[in-house]
Amino acid sequence: CPCRIIAVTGSDGKTTTTTVISKILESAGKKVHVGGNIGTPLLPAIGGMHPDDAVVAELSSFQL
Repeated sequence: CPCRIIAVTGSDGKTTTTTVISKILESAGKKVHVGGNIGTPLLPAIGGMHPDDAVVAELSSFQL
């Protein structure tokens, strides 16, 4: 992945935290790719990612 990755882990609040972080980054003008447990696979999107983009990934313990 050519861009910054923000991984959200934990036992509670991952989806909410992932969504809030992505909205903050979008409001700052970043193109954001959200994925992981939140429902969207990130692997197919890698080809369209750029260094200035951001990835916010919701990850469960089994994905670490």
